Amino acid sequence: MSTILQDIEKQRWISFENDGEISFDRNSGLFWAEKKDNYSGYDEAKTYAKTINSKKLGGFNDWNFPTPAEITDFDGAPFSYYLYRIWCFQSEDIQAFDVTTGEFSKKRPHNQNARAMLCRRADSTDSKDLIFIFLKNKLIPLFNDDKIKQLYLQLYSGKIDSNIFLDGYNLGAVEQSPLQYYEAVVSVADEVLDYLEYCGDSSKVDEVKQQIRTLKIEAAEFSSRLRKIYCSRNILSELAEIEREPRPSFIFVVDSLVKIIKLALEKV
Repeated sequence: MSTILQDIEKQRWISFENDGEISFDRNSGLFWAEKKDNYSGYDEAKTYAKTINSKKLGGFNDWNFPTPAEITDFDGAPFSYYLYRIWCFQSEDIQAFDVTTGEFSKKRPHNQNARAMLCRRADSTDSKDLIFIFLKNKLIPLFNDDKIKQLYLQLYSGKIDSNIFLDGYNLGAVEQSPLQYYEAVVSVADEVLDYLEYCGDSSKVDEVKQQIRTLKIEAAEFSSRLRKIYCSRNILSELAEIEREPRPSFIFVVDSLVKIIKLALEKV
């Protein structure tokens, strides 16, 4: 399973399901706010800028008109309308900028109509930092993977549930086969570690991460044991011996990991 980080890194343009007015371009590091009307007059565009800053659209109050350099590449952008003429900065004021010719209109601004597109630069373009920014500003990205979306929503809500980590596993097969069991434990340990990356920095969270890494190493050692058995003269009897070894159920392991995380986060 891909991680939240990997899913974000696959996307150039990130849209948000709880705020369709905003998009983020990872190439430029710019958030974009799109006025959903087609074209706006000069005064209307200025009012839009004032309004979205006043209501802190997306959690931000520093939206501004772009410069021509900031609108050079909209390839694949999820905007509602074809971009032709956009309100942009020209010296200390805004003017209608023609995207196709790369020139400002020679007409007076009050006699022009153009798209009202505002932008702001993200504090960081690092994917992990972006996820923290999204969480802080209560933005829910559109993910390619539904399980990743559910995991993000648990981060977003501050609640965590075992079912999200159990989803996707054939629990019957995992419990029956020691090989599938230990592979599943390694996999779920990676998922839990990914989740913890976005739970803040504290000594308690770091301690839990180390516990889970140790668990992962313990489970991964099973593969080494199997490789030795595959080279032995008594494969069946040694496999039968492994199968008889006691081990906690996979569901119990996952429930316990979630409980450990909850206890750690209570102390953060």
